[in-house]
Amino acid sequence: MKNPAAGLADAERVLARNPNDARGWRAKADALMQLGRLEEALSAADRALALDAGSAAGHLLRAQILEKLARVDDAVAEYREAARLDPALTPVADEALRRLGRGPAPSGPSEAVRRRLVRGGAIALSLLLVLAGLVGGARVATRRARAATASAASDGPDRTVGRGDTVAGQYTITRELGRGGMGVVFEALDERLKRPVALKQMQSDFRASPEDAARFLQEARLVAQLKHPNVAEIYAAVDDGGLFLVFELIEGKPLDKALDDGPLDPDAARRIVSELCSALAAAHSRRIIHRDLKPSNVMLAADGAAKIMDFGIAHQSRSGAAATQTSASGTPPTWRPSRRWAPCSRPPTCTRSR
Repeated sequence: MKNPAAGLADAERVLARNPNDARGWRAKADALMQLGRLEEALSAADRALALDAGSAAGHLLRAQILEKLARVDDAVAEYREAARLDPALTPVADEALRRLGRGPAPSGPSEAVRRRLVRGGAIALSLLLVLAGLVGGARVATRRARAATASAASDGPDRTVGRGDTVAGQYTITRELGRGGMGVVFEALDERLKRPVALKQMQSDFRASPEDAARFLQEARLVAQLKHPNVAEIYAAVDDGGLFLVFELIEGKPLDKALDDGPLDPDAARRIVSELCSALAAAHSRRIIHRDLKPSNVMLAADGAAKIMDFGIAHQSRSGAAATQTSASGTPPTWRPSRRWAPCSRPPTCTRSR
């Protein structure tokens, strides 16, 4: 995310825990390349390929480093190998070969497959950049583009709130708890029920149009019907000069922060995974999916219970053609490719943990 020095530090922390993590070596190589330390980057890329020789992303990364080192013949060979291993990389490899004055990369398994991939080149390129770590953490831009085009017709900028302000005539903000990719989270007092709550103000692009706001509120209210001890409960969803979600306030620590403190005890890890599986199975049984499940969206409460947060961007699963979409939600490093989704019938049994 345009901070290669921090990326390098993160990669080195990964490798300190597991020196044989090929993805860690690729991340290190990418960060070093961005920092201009090309010989070190090439060495890290070579180590990654020694651990995972069949990685198309690894060959692509090595090709990019070699191109910067002006080792054209070696770079061409690596671009071709990346395209051979993963035909989805063909459009990017072809562009690189044209840039280097060479012919296009060899086609994939069949000409028909290659033509389809070229037609979908924009999508393939976006996915490739995520895999290569060049756009890691980037968010899907369609919402923001829609927000920009709709700004002239909107009600104006979202309301700015802070300590002492009251939202929806009921929730008085007491302090800010944190900021994230989806918005700002405050601790607030529910004046009617006299209980503390977590109040999340969503980013303005969640209400780029009246239709967007209505859809978001409908989905949030759907999730509010989900009751499970390992899901942070949504009390309300309101539009008061901005979209707000009202959650139960959980005193504890996010799972990603807990992992930063060191590896979890195996028994604790099994319990946490089991609780998360149970919560997801309950949601899936009601045809609700999360769409951005990651450690920072899991809270470890004071009593040790794991609670899944941010079910507010979930949606009701639809079958048939609607299951195949050209848009996506979530955080790219945690994505898994899937064209269809089916609900779990029961939670999986956890037999081991890492």
